[in-house]
Amino acid sequence: MLIKTLGNPKSEAAINCLEKSTSCCLSAVGNSTQPISQLEQTQPISPITAEERERRFRDMESLKSCMVRLQSQFERRRGTQPSHEPSTSWDNAGSTGEIRSHMRVLEEEQDRGLDALSKIVSRQKQIAETIDGELGNQNEILDDIAVRVDTTDENILTETRHVAVVDRKDSTCGYWTVIILLLIAIVCVWVI
Repeated sequence: MLIKTLGNPKSEAAINCLEKSTSCCLSAVGNSTQPISQLEQTQPISPITAEERERRFRDMESLKSCMVRLQSQFERRRGTQPSHEPSTSWDNAGSTGEIRSHMRVLEEEQDRGLDALSKIVSRQKQIAETIDGELGNQNEILDDIAVRVDTTDENILTETRHVAVVDRKDSTCGYWTVIILLLIAIVCVWVI
């Protein structure tokens, strides 16, 4: 709340004058933002990008939020509206000791958060090292498989050559058998 000096009418008059001018300024700023938001809503599709339109919308929402917050703070300080929100400003915190204890609590919470984050990062590091080891093992297995596949491929080529030689020898053996049988047949027919 604004500090009012009860015994001094000049101070009270000055404070009332300041309150009225602040109230007028707040309402003027609020009124000046309304045409901007209405223009943005009624404006036909313009050559601005969707990202720019989103940025403007966020800025407008931020300005409206700031105006509401300023208005509620002003009314709360004037005593016309009770505060329903927890105050986070330092002027309501009280003495220096209270501020220091509040800071200590915040630092302890931050330390706990950093400790938890450190544990998470440490665990992530262990997981990464385990994955790295497993990938190394898998790469060794794949290399071994590649060597065995190459050896098997060479063996298959060698055996294919052997089969071709046997097949060629097998077909010539049949020719010789036919020739010998024909020769015996010719001899038998010549003798008779």
